Amino acid sequence: MKVFISWSGDMSKAVAEALREWLPVVIQAVEPWVSAHDIERGVRWSPALTRELEQTKVGIICLTPDNLKAPWILFEAGALSKTVEASYVCPFLFRVENSDLEGPLAQFQTAKAQKDDTRELMHTINKSLGASALKEGTLDQAFEKWWPDLEDRLHRIPVSSAAASVPKRTDRQILEEILELVRNAPRTIAYSAAALRSEVEDPRLSAIKAKLFDQSKRFLGSCLEHLAGWDLEKGEVVFRFAREDSLYADLLKAREQQEALRSVCSQVLGQPVRICVELQEVGSADLRF
Repeated sequence: MKVFISWSGDMSKAVAEALREWLPVVIQAVEPWVSAHDIERGVRWSPALTRELEQTKVGIICLTPDNLKAPWILFEAGALSKTVEASYVCPFLFRVENSDLEGPLAQFQTAKAQKDDTRELMHTINKSLGASALKEGTLDQAFEKWWPDLEDRLHRIPVSSAAASVPKRTDRQILEEILELVRNAPRTIAYSAAALRSEVEDPRLSAIKAKLFDQSKRFLGSCLEHLAGWDLEKGEVVFRFAREDSLYADLLKAREQQEALRSVCSQVLGQPVRICVELQEVGSADLRF
């Protein structure tokens, strides 16, 4: 079973590499994937990333003090949230506290890089194996045997200069974020309801998504779940994304993804079509790809 491990920065990379080597020792059915090792030189990252996300059942995001706002971490966290069941996406906190997390990273159930939390993470991964899962007692025995190896390796990871200089969030900043989340909750609910109504009103888009999922193109179907809108005009299907969801537009720019979308849309709509991906922003012209 594929486990996607996301990282950004030297400290985070060291944590990811430690997990990559340690996880299969505890649960042999696990196949960790870390981009630094597992994308061959010269291979375009976008198609490779898409293929891995299509096969991923569990995602681990290695968070350190210096990468909490790193674009790549936020990008992969967003991609994982749309392709992997929420309960199987876990930020792994190395020298980071839950109170340090904000924005999209705060939505996930976390695990600290310590014994009890890591044990719970292993049980979560084991659960995702379904019928192939280890018995709980067997897993606990393996964990107890091999935990000291991971603990020692994590303790030997040095603090980077970038991490050492990152200021801690103040109590006021944390309270202000909580207040903002509370204030925005009604807006979020209204947006979700509007999105649901829109999808119900347009069965063609629902059919395109369903076809993508049926053909094991779950990643593409999940990207379309984040659409701000879509149109079909003169043989061109236009998928529109809001500026804050530009990472999904970026993933759909790859030729491989556009060809897969074009094929499915043509099948569902009963005519040859072209694919266009747009970023839209209030008060400005759309950006087309």
